[in-house]
Amino acid sequence: MPELNDVMNFLHKLVLLVSSLLLASLGSCQLIKYPVCEGVDTFDIKGFQNGILVGNAVVRVRNDNWFSFEGDSLKMDVFYKKKRIALGVGKEMVEFTKKSSVKLPLSITMFADSLQQDLKEILHQDSIQVQVVVSGEFSRLGIAKTAEVDTWIQVAAMSNSMISQSVSEDDLVLKEMKILKTDLSNTHIGLSLNYTNRLPFNVEFRRMKFDIFSDKTFKDKVGYWDKQVGVEVLQGDTALIQGEIVLDNKRAASSGMIKIMTGGSTAVDYYMKGDALIAIDKRELLVPVIVHFEVDIFNNKVKILD
Repeated sequence: MPELNDVMNFLHKLVLLVSSLLLASLGSCQLIKYPVCEGVDTFDIKGFQNGILVGNAVVRVRNDNWFSFEGDSLKMDVFYKKKRIALGVGKEMVEFTKKSSVKLPLSITMFADSLQQDLKEILHQDSIQVQVVVSGEFSRLGIAKTAEVDTWIQVAAMSNSMISQSVSEDDLVLKEMKILKTDLSNTHIGLSLNYTNRLPFNVEFRRMKFDIFSDKTFKDKVGYWDKQVGVEVLQGDTALIQGEIVLDNKRAASSGMIKIMTGGSTAVDYYMKGDALIAIDKRELLVPVIVHFEVDIFNNKVKILD
């Protein structure tokens, strides 16, 4: 028969072992990291009506855990300043590989009116902090089916993706470019563009304000375009947009001649950076625009490079 002290020692060790296991399991729960959104790779707009935008997106998500797991029936509710601004629903089961990023296809519904006064300049911010409530069926993460995560949305990257997919080279055609007047300092060039609206809604251009640079670092400014437009382009229609570019003669001439001489071409590339104030269903949105384009005045052509 074991002595009483032996029994007590055994029970004491058993209690210590169970306690250690419980603490270890609780610690592992705290160490589990839920997937974090790294960015939006693509955003394809399908429609906009009554303040609700619908589309498809591919979101890059990072799993920093030491193990892989699967996620199904995923849903993401996005809140900004305590208001629900978007809902993302997963289209398929996704495997979150350990210590890796994965592309997550989502159906997106965005509630523009929830942004209220922030809507007009929301795309002008580099990033915004949001709260994302993630729910779904996760293998190996059965301890919680729903989690709330504070994260950042890279608005600038999402905006660039939307613009690049919404406006192609074929949608913007140069109709006419001619010198209106010139003096010792500046040259005023009249520009007429045909814009074809392939978006699934009408777009009203209210103002376009751009600076034009000869370099991609946006340091060598050679001109600008500031135009009150006031043109509404219906879905599927083509409209004429006219403007006036003012070039600094000295800067534009020197940079243009250097490019023509070194490139062996009559086409000169420039960088345009600024804002387009548009309205969709009477809701104003200030869209930041950065365009690398090429102008061939001799052949009357303009080409969007990227």
